[in-house]
Amino acid sequence: MSFDANGALTYTWLPGNSNLSTLLVTPKVSGVYIVKGTDLNTCRNSATVIVVIDNCTGLSRFSSESSTLKIYPNPSTGLVTLSFNEIGLKTILVINSMGSKVIELSSRETTEFIDLTAFAKGVYMVKISGSINKTAKLIIE
Repeated sequence: MSFDANGALTYTWLPGNSNLSTLLVTPKVSGVYIVKGTDLNTCRNSATVIVVIDNCTGLSRFSSESSTLKIYPNPSTGLVTLSFNEIGLKTILVINSMGSKVIELSSRETTEFIDLTAFAKGVYMVKISGSINKTAKLIIE
């Protein structure tokens, strides 16, 4: 995973105590990363990133006919189709990389279309609960 900072003359990343504008990490547990920057005029600012690691999910493409959930296209430009083999009430929750809920809806349909074009590019978690319980990663490019 790579974090990039810009706009400052000097940087300090925590944890890691790196002084580069880019921090490369391979986190195995959830954590918080902070970058502090100082510009030429000694003005200071900081930014925080929260990384959530869920060992029970993986970056997968759901294309098997036996899957109870298909998400396509993945990666996507923001228009996403969710297809379910299961009939019944499901709650669909889309969460951004900061852990904030961006979409929540209930459905009894076997296909749902979700428009994420208004949201930032990045990695999202799609959590389905109800008649099926699945979690998958979705990449918006």
